[in-house]
Amino acid sequence: MKRLTWKLPTALEALGATAYQLETRLRANLALEAERAATNQREGASTGERERPVGFSPNTIYNWCRATTPPERIQTATLERILAALEQMAGREVELSEILAWEEVEAD
Repeated sequence: MKRLTWKLPTALEALGATAYQLETRLRANLALEAERAATNQREGASTGERERPVGFSPNTIYNWCRATTPPERIQTATLERILAALEQMAGREVELSEILAWEEVEAD
């Protein structure tokens, strides 16, 4: 039987990274997004969906890093931010399939 498999803990382990390091990177990137959005707003640029960064609670990030099942609700923008943070940490491209995969699993 196939199902979605959440592989973020495995991806972090492969990078030799911790949940704390991911959380720190996500927060830094979020701060940059907020700064860019504020600058664009001051300059009169239109605000698009991606230009309004949404924060993450540290508990949520740590739960994602320990979870073995995919989060029930996760936005594509959040997946993009996680992938971007992992790429910065790894110094290479990171594929979506490294954190979320459609795989055969044994039946429960």
